[in-house]
Amino acid sequence: MKLVQQEAARLKALETKRNKFVISAWRFSLYTTTAAVSFFVLSREPGAFDPQQFFNGWPEQQHMSASLKFLYQFAFGSYMYQTVDTLFVAPKQKDFVAMTVHHIVTLSLIYFSYLWGFYRIGVMVFLVHEVADPFLELAKCFLYCGFQQVADVLFAMFAGVFIYSRVVYFPFYIISSVPLYAYHEDGQIIPFGRKDVNYTFVALLSMLEVLHVYWSSIVSGAEPSLYQDN
Repeated sequence: MKLVQQEAARLKALETKRNKFVISAWRFSLYTTTAAVSFFVLSREPGAFDPQQFFNGWPEQQHMSASLKFLYQFAFGSYMYQTVDTLFVAPKQKDFVAMTVHHIVTLSLIYFSYLWGFYRIGVMVFLVHEVADPFLELAKCFLYCGFQQVADVLFAMFAGVFIYSRVVYFPFYIISSVPLYAYHEDGQIIPFGRKDVNYTFVALLSMLEVLHVYWSSIVSGAEPSLYQDN
């Protein structure tokens, strides 16, 4: 009887690990696709990676290209899916509240950047939040398959990309672009000469940065095995 119970427990653990592998493999495919699509679209947009050009040509830049409009629809749909998945489908994790706030704030930024014509910032926000995640999900896939050393390398790559993109690039290139460059040549504030719009946008970006610092402090001292349930 004891042997039967042990075998049943082993099979259940194997099935759980297999299910986790499938989830991580799906997320790896999703995040890799979104990052690749974002890079492709941004590479065709002038000044997309230069903060000093984020607001060049405003409000004429409000006229979006078809590829940029597609990316916005894709980004909004992706974060809607992730928000619903976090709230109602996926098991609740320790950072459930932080993740929920993160998704809602990101959706708000995508919406307001679309409404106010801050497209270049909007797509960069989306890209920054997608570029590191494929490494984490691939690390977990190898971890579930028993390849600990490969998982260690991939997790180190994830940590490096995550911290640089969210703690260095995000505040110093994206957030700072609004107070530094959101002006017309005559000094009028973009958009519409309204400071409250700029303050709102910077506040939303800063809320994300607080979460980035929180998660980076966890990532910097973690091992891949600690993330197999996340």
